[in-house]
Amino acid sequence: MKKPILLLFFSLALLFGRPVSAQAQVDETPSFRMSMQGSLSGNETYEYSTSFYYMVSPYLGAGVGVGAWGFLDDILLRDTEIYERPFIKPAVLFASPRLLRIGCWDIHLECEPGMMLSMRRNIRTWIDNNQYLDYRTDCLSWHCEFGIGMRYEGAVSLQAYYSLSNLDINRQYDRDLRGFTKENVRSFGLKIAFIL
Repeated sequence: MKKPILLLFFSLALLFGRPVSAQAQVDETPSFRMSMQGSLSGNETYEYSTSFYYMVSPYLGAGVGVGAWGFLDDILLRDTEIYERPFIKPAVLFASPRLLRIGCWDIHLECEPGMMLSMRRNIRTWIDNNQYLDYRTDCLSWHCEFGIGMRYEGAVSLQAYYSLSNLDINRQYDRDLRGFTKENVRSFGLKIAFIL
């Protein structure tokens, strides 16, 4: 029980703690940030988006992203029509001060919790060979990204991130519960951000 609490404490201290040398790092507060990102998940889906943030400080911002997600099978199987689902993703951005410097690159952590508004769609799920059930997907889901990034001279940031959400993409029918269950979507991605 103590290990998760200690891990949470040290993670928050790294993310929000401001080292003494951080005062020399911040010359001015960036006012806007634009990012482009793409990710692949274990649920055989992909996602790409563009986000725009207003940065209240170098460590805190709020904004919205617009993008789409789809199934990899739609791209890999050429005889299928590619059907992407657009989404809007409002989020808050938390960034840590510089943790390490390598040449001109500042290493930092980021956390981006938010919501995802996606289009609803009708799905038909086969229970066995003779029976199927229809349902409508949820249009609102939570979404959170955690990543480590490198900032170049405070103008460009490259980041590798892990995201977790409850986007309604893969419900399974559970005979014992006599209803649907769904798994969270876990994905890994890359992001490039420009601080304006």
